[in-house]
Amino acid sequence: MGMDEALNAGAVFADINVRMEGFEKNMAAVIETLNRVDKRFNETAKNMNLTKVAEGMAKAGQKATLFFSLPLAALAGLSVKASSDLNETISKTQEIFGAAAEDMKKWAKTADQTLGMSQRVALDSAASFALFGKSAGLAGQQVNDFSKENVKLAADLASFFNTSPEDAITAIGAALRGETEPIRRYNVLLDDMSMRQEAVKQGIISSTKQALTPQQRILAAHALIMKQTSAAQGDFARTSDGLANKQKIVKAQVENTMVTLGNQMLPIVLTVTTHISDLVAWISTWHESTIKLAIALGAAVAAAGPLMNVVGKG
Repeated sequence: MGMDEALNAGAVFADINVRMEGFEKNMAAVIETLNRVDKRFNETAKNMNLTKVAEGMAKAGQKATLFFSLPLAALAGLSVKASSDLNETISKTQEIFGAAAEDMKKWAKTADQTLGMSQRVALDSAASFALFGKSAGLAGQQVNDFSKENVKLAADLASFFNTSPEDAITAIGAALRGETEPIRRYNVLLDDMSMRQEAVKQGIISSTKQALTPQQRILAAHALIMKQTSAAQGDFARTSDGLANKQKIVKAQVENTMVTLGNQMLPIVLTVTTHISDLVAWISTWHESTIKLAIALGAAVAAAGPLMNVVGKG
């Protein structure tokens, strides 16, 4: 290194030292000022009892979160889910019933009062029974009637035997599939010979010696179920003023109300979800170096608060 270069380097270092000393003095002055402000604030807070005010506000905030914000958030989530579930069921209903879907939806809207079922449960159950009916060779209005008859029977069995409509629906569906055990709790006994005899009476087969196909068993089982449940049929309407059925009605009405709320909130949730999806898609296009820089900036921002607190108390 030449003499000139050494002199230049010395001048640079001297300038840096001067600047650092000035920076340290300025920072010391800033810290001293912050300490005075902090001290005065604490004295004022003590005199005005602001600490208790702050504690009271904190407790009020906690109570508001516990008794209002969290329940409201939970209600919003449940209502949106209820709305989404019904929309999925309606989509399935339209696919299965076709032109008759509107009639089924109209029928299901009063199911809370007439069956103790929400609109979703009534439509979902009717759709399941419709598949059994179509499999058995029914078509058109026959499918609608078959579906409604089984859903109504489920409501009556649940009322007569004091179970839930969902349990009765499951038992009837199992019987139509050939599983006879679940329906026994409703005093319905199905066996192969009884169903063959009933199939002959219904004109489904010509002789009890004939084996029933799965499709034929559906019709025979349905006919036997209707015969063996005559005492229970109409029980929901007869006892709808009783406590058990009133509770079923209220439960169904609550779900229907949740759907109404969810219908208003669903578009908002869809919009937010779309924006989040777009944001994630945009971030996925970032270069690796950009992602690292974003993480570093985020870490720096997160550390800024504690760092300032430490500096202020130093």
